[in-house]
Amino acid sequence: MNHIEWASQFDDRGAGIDAGSHSAEDLGMDEFTTQITLEPDQHQVDLGYHYPIAYFPILGYMWGYVRRSLDQAPVAGAFITTSLGQEAETNGEGYWDIGEAYAEREFSMTVSDWGYNDLTADSLMIDEDDVVQLDFNLRSPVFRASNNAISLLLYREDDTYTHNMTIFNFSQ
Repeated sequence: MNHIEWASQFDDRGAGIDAGSHSAEDLGMDEFTTQITLEPDQHQVDLGYHYPIAYFPILGYMWGYVRRSLDQAPVAGAFITTSLGQEAETNGEGYWDIGEAYAEREFSMTVSDWGYNDLTADSLMIDEDDVVQLDFNLRSPVFRASNNAISLLLYREDDTYTHNMTIFNFSQ
């Protein structure tokens, strides 16, 4: 088999792409690239020199507001984190921003604060030099107590959870 026949068995991305023996994530190589497109190493680890993607940031700008779903009041001190390791915190008006947001890469974003259910948006991507507004409405869990049971109101349609329990107050 000559070198042309050998190379033709691989796709057009190159012979070293996904040619390693372990997953890129398991080896911590998913934040590195071997490609001029700066696509992160995914699936099986690529063969070749891995450049840290952080050396070549493609950036955009993200901003938005976090509000309470019940009455649209701003949520101050909420934490916004992305799966790419970027973070922000809301101010007193619920405003947040990430001024140098990584662009051209798929990511998820989670908003969390004490007393609220975490909210995650998946499969997000912004374009280079884009300015994107992402607003979030956080919900609080609702508990209703009675003498016989404690119930939890779930917000997804057809979601129900019932659990009988006994609560004791032991004095010491």
